[in-house]
Amino acid sequence: MRSQRRAFIILPQTWKQTAPDVDPTSFRPPVTLPPWSLLHGLLGFLLASLCLFPCPAQATWFQVGVVGPWGCDPLFAKALPSVAAQLAVNRINRDASLSYAVTFDYAVLQEPCETSRGLEAFMGFHTKASAYIGPANPGYCDAASMLSKGWNKVSDPLFPWGCVGYELDDVRSHPTFARSMPRPTSVLLNIINYFRWAHIGIISSSEDIWVDTATKVADSLRSHGLPVRLVSFMENTPHGIRRTLTKLRKMGEIRIVVLCMHSALIGGEAQKLLLETAYDMQMIDGSLVFIPYDTLLYSLPYRNVSYPALKSNSKLLRAYDAVLTVTIDSPQVSFYEDATEQVCSCVLQVSPLFGTIYSSILFTAHAVHRVRQSGEWMSGGNLARHTRNLTFQVPRAALLDYLILDTDGLSWELKPTYRIDMEVGMVRYLGREIHFPRGYRPRKDSSCWFTPGVICSGGEESVHARCFEIYLSFFLQMKDMRHENVNPFLGFFHDCCVFAIVTEFCSRGSLEDLLLNDDVKLDWMFKSSLVLDLIKGMKYLHHRGVSHSRLKSRNCVVDGRFVLKVTDYGYNEVLEAQRFPYIEPPVDELLWTAPEILRIPGQPGLHGSLPGDVYSFGIVMQEVVMRGPPFCMMDLSAADIIEKLRKPPPLFRPVVSQDCAPLECIQLMKQCWTEQPDKRPGFDEIFDQFKNINKGKKTNIIDSMLRMLEQYSSNLEELIRERTEELEIEKQKTEKLLTQMLPPSVAEALKVGGTVEPEHFDSVTIYFSDIVGFTTISANSEPIEVVDLLNDLYTVFDAIIGNHDVYKVETIGDAYMVASGLPVPNDNRHAAEIANMALDILSAVGTFKMRHMPDVPVRIRIGLHTGPCVAGVVGLTMPRYCLFGDTVTTASRMESGGMPYRIHVHQSTVKVLRELNLGYKVELRGRTDVKGKGIEETYWLVGRDGFTKPLPVPPEVKPGQSAHGLQLAEIAQYKKRKVATQQEQLAKKKN
Repeated sequence: MRSQRRAFIILPQTWKQTAPDVDPTSFRPPVTLPPWSLLHGLLGFLLASLCLFPCPAQATWFQVGVVGPWGCDPLFAKALPSVAAQLAVNRINRDASLSYAVTFDYAVLQEPCETSRGLEAFMGFHTKASAYIGPANPGYCDAASMLSKGWNKVSDPLFPWGCVGYELDDVRSHPTFARSMPRPTSVLLNIINYFRWAHIGIISSSEDIWVDTATKVADSLRSHGLPVRLVSFMENTPHGIRRTLTKLRKMGEIRIVVLCMHSALIGGEAQKLLLETAYDMQMIDGSLVFIPYDTLLYSLPYRNVSYPALKSNSKLLRAYDAVLTVTIDSPQVSFYEDATEQVCSCVLQVSPLFGTIYSSILFTAHAVHRVRQSGEWMSGGNLARHTRNLTFQVPRAALLDYLILDTDGLSWELKPTYRIDMEVGMVRYLGREIHFPRGYRPRKDSSCWFTPGVICSGGEESVHARCFEIYLSFFLQMKDMRHENVNPFLGFFHDCCVFAIVTEFCSRGSLEDLLLNDDVKLDWMFKSSLVLDLIKGMKYLHHRGVSHSRLKSRNCVVDGRFVLKVTDYGYNEVLEAQRFPYIEPPVDELLWTAPEILRIPGQPGLHGSLPGDVYSFGIVMQEVVMRGPPFCMMDLSAADIIEKLRKPPPLFRPVVSQDCAPLECIQLMKQCWTEQPDKRPGFDEIFDQFKNINKGKKTNIIDSMLRMLEQYSSNLEELIRERTEELEIEKQKTEKLLTQMLPPSVAEALKVGGTVEPEHFDSVTIYFSDIVGFTTISANSEPIEVVDLLNDLYTVFDAIIGNHDVYKVETIGDAYMVASGLPVPNDNRHAAEIANMALDILSAVGTFKMRHMPDVPVRIRIGLHTGPCVAGVVGLTMPRYCLFGDTVTTASRMESGGMPYRIHVHQSTVKVLRELNLGYKVELRGRTDVKGKGIEETYWLVGRDGFTKPLPVPPEVKPGQSAHGLQLAEIAQYKKRKVATQQEQLAKKKN
């Protein structure tokens, strides 16, 4: 069987950028209508042509659907699928050997960029084509192939260029699937095998098509036994890229990184930023090789070509020294004849994917030709079958091979270094070495990764024979242990510097977890059931000569039936036999250890004995009885307790009250922690004694469980009800706080994880106010008095704005900002709402008194302006809803240029108020110098028909006085009282 060989064609570099308004997905060649003097001649020529050239009796119409994300991904759109398909179809229809009795046409089919919508869209292509070049997204290739198989039409084969999975090559499951090019992962495997780089990392950008590509590539490489250590879906942000590269750096054994994203050479911004960030993080050091995935899908021009991305960016050029660009080898050919016939003088710049589309359609035409030659029915299965082992020569095209292109980090030209012959699966040296950063290539991996039939664990290691024997003997003994109260050993895991024992999962957690869970009610009968399970498990281990050595409550697990099982037993022998470095356990881990073992110098954590297990059992009994940690009744640290245990006298043991358990149980505990190890009872004796503790009554775990479950169910229902109520209250508090900080619509979008796009509002009215002389007031007040002033004043303001259709934007010091007309537009009522609110606020301020300066008036200046603005959420930490635009600036200028107890209104607001015709009273202030705007006419808002609330009288500003502060006379009385009060306090202290 011969391997598949395909023909690909690339565009010459003479094709440049077209006008920006050209839609590549809907491109049709421009047609110039001839003048009427030539039209009759043209029609005559066409009629003569129809008579002279032979026509088939029945011409079959064969339409090829070109499927891809042409409308949602600008870099895919640069492939100009309509142009490529038009050129290919014209060429086929001119070739009598290919188009005999068949007329080819094409349809460009839009594939959504979201995988979840891709299959839905593909189902709609059912009636739009006879064969499909695509899909491009490998995420739904399997499903698309099955759909193609099930569609009952003349032919519906798939000729995809983006599908990865090897399972698609199964003829029985996917009879209508045919590859127009080899699997890209087959090319990667040739490179991996040649350079002996086994450990692989895969990074994709965040778009669905690349995420699915990365997943499929990882699955394909893993199916060949290769260790894909990292599959990371990168956020296309500087922080996300740096986080991904940090994760990659921690995986130190990775040699090769496959980049599933658009190549930086054709405008891929994510890959460009990734490589530049890798350079900044000093990861371009020869330890890693980056391979762009997308260049495997097309033929990238390299002869006499310089790429602007490298030429204009020295950092990317240096980073690209670590990149191997693998692409289809195709000679530099010209599309002049086809292009000039179709696009006249139009000038286009295209993606190299153009050639892939062009050649895939030619490939389809050759498959159709072979089916017709065979005399078989034109079905999808027959078309796919006749593409296998298809070898054809396309004029001006070369048989498919791949090239490894490289730069030297200094020149922006790509040079071929190796050729990958896909027919024989060989990598051939072309006489030019790959230039690796700093002259070092990534280290080779162990040959076992590349040897068929060999399981590789990372390399070769020497193992002492005795260690191996103990290791094997121990696991054989562990494997044979089976008891209801012993957690069974299932196997072990040893890879990536991790050594782990695999045991049965117990859903209730450890005994320690159960005892610390106050929501679980444990009576004595249930406690005794747990203790009896522990005794049975330890009795079984000791009968087989196994010392636990690490017995504690956290090494006793409870399954879903509340049966206690002993786990973590005997592992000290493995640690000692394998000569693992000793790690000193935390002091609190030694509270269960027998005193005689604590006194062993060096490594007490690695030693154990059968009497030592009995002592540990006694401490666990104390935990169960007291329902607390070891020595919980002692007000001492773990280090102090260990010191007292090591150095008696006096003898130091837990103290258990007789009210906590039967007297016999307490006596049994004391026997277990006797100082002399040989006087401690064995687990056979402990078992006999414990059976008598209940005075002849059997410990029935079923009855205990039923009683416990009834209590547990009752307690759980009450607990769920309480927690649900608490959760609902907290949820309401959180939502209320969020809606106070942000508009409700914005808060709802943030709660569901959505993004809040900036929104433009055509017309809003903005209110600004501040306190006249606030600086003077603050300088003569205590900080807490200033806080009280602002809190009291803003409380009044907040109560007023609740009666109007306005939104409080923010307060900064004494500045108060309100807007109407956003975030919910209200036609042109915004000016009236703000005007009414301003009148109410001004009226309220007229009677407002400060607590600490009741005689000092609180005067405010108010400014209003109407116009367009943009609103949006700014920041991730403490996000704020902010307004931007000239309207905000002008409103602020209206406030700062106003007068005390006055509402300064811009003519834009006055215009809207007059249009509303609601009786607003305004006075012309005159021509005012508005900072940043020049001289403009402004107005005072002095009232409204029907508004009866009293307004404070603006103070008269005499020549030489400032309108922006308090006069000294107004605050003099307060300063005198403050000085007198301070003198009285000093006098009291002296007395």
